[in-house]
Amino acid sequence: MKTSLFSQRKGWAVLVALIFLFTGCHSDRSGSDNTPSVARQWNEALLAAIRVDLARPTVHSRNLFHTSMAMYDAWAVFDGVASTYLLGKTVDGYYCAFNSTNVPFGENKESVRREAISFAAYRLLTHRFKNSPSVSLTQAAFNALLANLGYNAAITTTDYTSGSAAALGNYTAQCVIAYGLQDGANEQRFYVNNAYRPVNDPLAPTSPGNPDIIDLNRWQPLSLASFIDQSGNTLPGSALEFLGAEWGRVSPFALTAVDRTI
Repeated sequence: MKTSLFSQRKGWAVLVALIFLFTGCHSDRSGSDNTPSVARQWNEALLAAIRVDLARPTVHSRNLFHTSMAMYDAWAVFDGVASTYLLGKTVDGYYCAFNSTNVPFGENKESVRREAISFAAYRLLTHRFKNSPSVSLTQAAFNALLANLGYNAAITTTDYTSGSAAALGNYTAQCVIAYGLQDGANEQRFYVNNAYRPVNDPLAPTSPGNPDIIDLNRWQPLSLASFIDQSGNTLPGSALEFLGAEWGRVSPFALTAVDRTI
């Protein structure tokens, strides 16, 4: 796989815009009305990373949810009313151990909350985009945001009982990552289909007609010398897989059992 010149230029434009945004936001971490929240800033970083990644909406809808999950839990542990989603809970068979009595409140709850949210998002996004065709751009943007918020990426401990907000964020991300490795998305194998095979053979658009079609009501892949996706990434030729054919098995966040089909 390679990245087209269009995608490279687009990626650099996104990176420059992000660094400009992050640098501008760094001047005020007090939480004033003029400063976007850290959650908003990390969401913008995620959206920018999606724009220069492979075009795979099922994967990125999951990334959006899991990032929200991580940031929400890092926020909720400091709230006296809110309940966490994953920390200290069992979700779809995965248990994330958590002792809320060891939450590092510190002297400034909002400050440590922002730090925990930032490390949770940073670790999760670093993990999820490590194999992106634009990883050099996206990781540079993630690093720039964390640094401009005033945090040190070298803090990798997950021992939140030490009183470290960064460690709490790292631990939260660790739980979300582990949860994602068993949620049915097949992340370990780059989200490929395990069993689905198309009924119809690939169609070569350069040839007339479609004489080998088996079932007109079933999906048919296209056979091309190369593909360029909507992000400008050039993909090798032959036929692309059906995207998300088995995602009815992926743990949802809003669908009920009767809503899911496989």
